[in-house]
Amino acid sequence: MGNPQSKQDEKVVTQNADKQTIPEQIIQNQSISKQSVRKNKKHRDDKVLDTQNAHEQPIPKQIIQKQSIPMQSASKRTKHRNMQNSNSRRSCDEIEPQDRNVRDDEPITKHHTISSETSDQEDIEISLHFARNYLTPTDISQEWPCTVLLKAPETNETKRSGVDIICVIDVSGSMNGDKIELVQKTLEFMITQMASDDRVSIVSFNNFSEKLLPLTVMNDSGKIKAQEAIERLYTSGGTNIISGLDYGINIAVNRNIENNSTAIILLSDGCDRCRETALERTNACIENYNSSNVSYTIHSFGYGSDHDAKVLSAIAEAKNGGFYYVEKFESIASAFANCLGELLSTIASEIQINLQTLPAPIEYLLTKVYSSNGDIQFSMPNVMAGDSKEAVFILEFPPSQFDIGEGIDIIPIRATVKYTLIKTGLRKTENRELVIRLRPDFEEVKFDESVLNNFYRVKTAEILKEAGIIADKGKLDKARKLVLNQANELKNCICNSTELVKMLEKDLKKASKRFENYSEYERGGRADINSMAMNHRSKRGENNVIYQNCAQKKMQVKSKNFFSS
Repeated sequence: MGNPQSKQDEKVVTQNADKQTIPEQIIQNQSISKQSVRKNKKHRDDKVLDTQNAHEQPIPKQIIQKQSIPMQSASKRTKHRNMQNSNSRRSCDEIEPQDRNVRDDEPITKHHTISSETSDQEDIEISLHFARNYLTPTDISQEWPCTVLLKAPETNETKRSGVDIICVIDVSGSMNGDKIELVQKTLEFMITQMASDDRVSIVSFNNFSEKLLPLTVMNDSGKIKAQEAIERLYTSGGTNIISGLDYGINIAVNRNIENNSTAIILLSDGCDRCRETALERTNACIENYNSSNVSYTIHSFGYGSDHDAKVLSAIAEAKNGGFYYVEKFESIASAFANCLGELLSTIASEIQINLQTLPAPIEYLLTKVYSSNGDIQFSMPNVMAGDSKEAVFILEFPPSQFDIGEGIDIIPIRATVKYTLIKTGLRKTENRELVIRLRPDFEEVKFDESVLNNFYRVKTAEILKEAGIIADKGKLDKARKLVLNQANELKNCICNSTELVKMLEKDLKKASKRFENYSEYERGGRADINSMAMNHRSKRGENNVIYQNCAQKKMQVKSKNFFSS
């Protein structure tokens, strides 16, 4: 009886030539990279606080009436103030003066009750898959990818549950003019798509942050309040991303009542005023709220080529959100619509997977799990209606002379999947097992195209991320060679004709051009690489139609119609 093992803390090595693998010799023998869990992290002294006005002007009664939102065109807006702020170089450690732990969210008028019937209708289909239809033990080592598949059914869009969306908007001086006007119109579009079960909050930040709109129910009067808040997005001063992030998270964790789906949308066009410590302070800010046990995602938008892609992508990755690189200002509408379509069609959230190795008659090893936040225990992005998400892991089978007779089944892996249904708030736990057929090699081997496609997807994402790290060290030629080698591997792989693999190959070639010179890499290349890596890992992106569900595609059309009207 062979005992399952897990290789730990080894360096990536080149595949030995005598190993039997997928025909194109693609899978590297890599070990699971253990990630330490930092516990009880001391709160940082440089945590920034709120500058929300203590007394806001009341909205006249005649305004708060049921009426349509008065949408203004960008050309008719009041000219934005571009004031020079003498405080733009304040210390990173300066504390904002006002307490922001205020629970001022409006009550939700409609609630969905937990129903077993509703739960069954929107349940997630879970299954485990092996890369081929059977395996034959041989005298050489073999490595093959496997997947944990989570698939959601299509749902009725008109019966979706409510969402809480907290928009955190950069209003520093560099956002003046067309930039802020496009953001304002994009927020106006978002408001038109909100239902009476939804709530929206708006926070602006420059040197400090300010709550322009508490979580407000999006009925007719609430939409008017939101419109007025959008009109108060004035530009001035510097950029304190951590202040805005902290305020947004604070609103999410300090609510009297929560919608089952919550997201923070953070948009910035620049770098934090204390760039050298921004990443460290960002991580500390997010960790500071982890003990709240409140579920939310963060989606970040890097506007233009001057934003800090490292910080914004790290923020999104930490909370299983998407990072959108908005290279051309006018494309903000498309990127935002894609994100909004995801938020309004999410079926399951808080997805946690635990892989357990089981005894088997032959030796095997769980050598790698493709995850950014764990090894055998990890989380996954939310699943949308009509969407699927796949976790990929690698099994290695060392040389074996085990007599399998005419064939036997083995069960090497059990996956425990926990998730929350958005519609009901019900937390579910399901177990699934991976069954692999062992048999003599006397019939045609058939490969599971979906497993191989997803293996190439996550491997490409990992290569892009690694190439970005190499490029940041100034080794552009090495980074370029790495992505071109991966593109060549995809070109010659067994599923090179599939739509997904063709898209991956195209993006790798695009990435190689970003590494041609340092000027190109600095002028948007870094952001593009970070965005591609995250989007392929989590199956997101407004430019990746293959990753979009019906709700996102419809939202894109609505956005185009809104902006062209």
